[in-house]
Amino acid sequence: MVNLLFISNSAKIDTVRSALQPFFKVKIDIVADFDYGLKDVFEKRPAIVFIHDQIAGVTGESVARHIQMLLGAGAPSFIFMHESSPKAKPIKGLFEYLIDLSQTEVKIVADIQATLKSLLGDQWEKIYIPPKIDSAAIRDAVSVPEESRVFADQMVDDFLSDLDNFGSASAENKFHTTDFSVALPPADEPFQVVSSPQDQLAEMLSETNKDLFTAEVTTITAHDDSTKKPSVPAQVTVSARQDQQPVLPKRPETAAFVAAPVSAQPQPAPSEIVTAALLAPTLPDDGAVAPATRSATENPPLQQASPADFIIGGERPVEDVASEDLLRNFEGIYHSRSGGWKRYVTIAVVLTVCAGGGVWYLLKQKPHLLTDLSGPSAQPVVVAPAARPPEPVITVQKPLSPPARKTAVPLPAFIPQAGLDSSFASQKPGWERYVDTTMDYRVYRPVGKIKALQVLGLKNHDIGESRLKSILIELLGVGEYRVTSRGQKLGYHVSRATVGQKAELLIYRKNTTIRAFVVSLD
Repeated sequence: MVNLLFISNSAKIDTVRSALQPFFKVKIDIVADFDYGLKDVFEKRPAIVFIHDQIAGVTGESVARHIQMLLGAGAPSFIFMHESSPKAKPIKGLFEYLIDLSQTEVKIVADIQATLKSLLGDQWEKIYIPPKIDSAAIRDAVSVPEESRVFADQMVDDFLSDLDNFGSASAENKFHTTDFSVALPPADEPFQVVSSPQDQLAEMLSETNKDLFTAEVTTITAHDDSTKKPSVPAQVTVSARQDQQPVLPKRPETAAFVAAPVSAQPQPAPSEIVTAALLAPTLPDDGAVAPATRSATENPPLQQASPADFIIGGERPVEDVASEDLLRNFEGIYHSRSGGWKRYVTIAVVLTVCAGGGVWYLLKQKPHLLTDLSGPSAQPVVVAPAARPPEPVITVQKPLSPPARKTAVPLPAFIPQAGLDSSFASQKPGWERYVDTTMDYRVYRPVGKIKALQVLGLKNHDIGESRLKSILIELLGVGEYRVTSRGQKLGYHVSRATVGQKAELLIYRKNTTIRAFVVSLD
């Protein structure tokens, strides 16, 4: 079960606990001292500890670290409480939530609840008790005063009266609109679907193209009439100027279309005349327009080919003849170059063979030439043996004498040498332990010289002040010491002191009695 512990000496904690306890199923404990706080942590094992930043000169951070060191993974979560301290900051891994006790009790309670909800997560619903809902309080909160009720009724009556007046004024229009017996007037215009802006733009472009084509047809027709040449129907000319459309065989014209004269076409608009005037200079002359138009648009009737017209191996295009001539020239140049290269290689091979045959014949007829060419046989070179190097002089080195071993400083007389614990030195190198019936002496002398001394009282045996001073006198020659600081550690009051300029002293007291002390020598 999750339980909470407050370690604080603030006067506001009791009030905060009284306000928080009704909302939690767990018990909330409060201690005002770190000694009792450590005891409750080890015995009750709370899940969350609210720890004050400083009590009696001891910081809460040091106590929290000490608890974490002893309990390890079983250590509780810490929430740090301070009173507007500028040094209070979250420490990762130790405490990440801060509570400012200088605020009002209401704000402190709200901060604690928000912090616990964020820290516990799913366990928050298990320990939290929601406040009870008072039906009488809700009734009082939502009740409407008598004066407000009367005023509301008056507003409703005024609204209904205005609504009746408006209904009588617009009754005729309303009934006329909803009377389906009245015949609707005939529609003057056909139903049109509203198109998108893109469709409207396409329609405008198509209308512009139609105007341009009409103007061109009008210009060409007028030009043909002036020259008294047979006119071409407008539909044929339009199809000739549209390059994107495929050329199809001409359909047989109906009698009505053939009989219709060209002069019966409607006169173009002024805008079409202007467009035709602008496009007129781009047209070719009369002789080129009519034949080109007829050849592009009018497909002559297909004539049946006779067997006599079929010729094998007709004339080839000029481009094919030119490409074959280029290929022949390239092959001729290639063969001429390759023939010259092969000729040179053949001549070189023949000359090499002839030279080899001549040399072979000459050596066969006069073999002494081969001996003359090779030269006299080389005499073996005899290498004189190298002189024997002188033998090195062996120098006998005398063995070095072992270093002088440092003599261990004898132990003081107050240490019982008969109580030596030999197993302790193997566990902690450099340390020696001597035990008697009342004291436990631990000496640290790694190089023969005493560096530290620990004295502990056994079986609830205390170390008197006189015993402490006598040991200091025998060890250091001085029995007086000066306390520099005090603190708490593991439930003991720790006093840090110096003994002259020679050593440092730590004294552990339980209440007022000395239970142990440590002397560190320079």
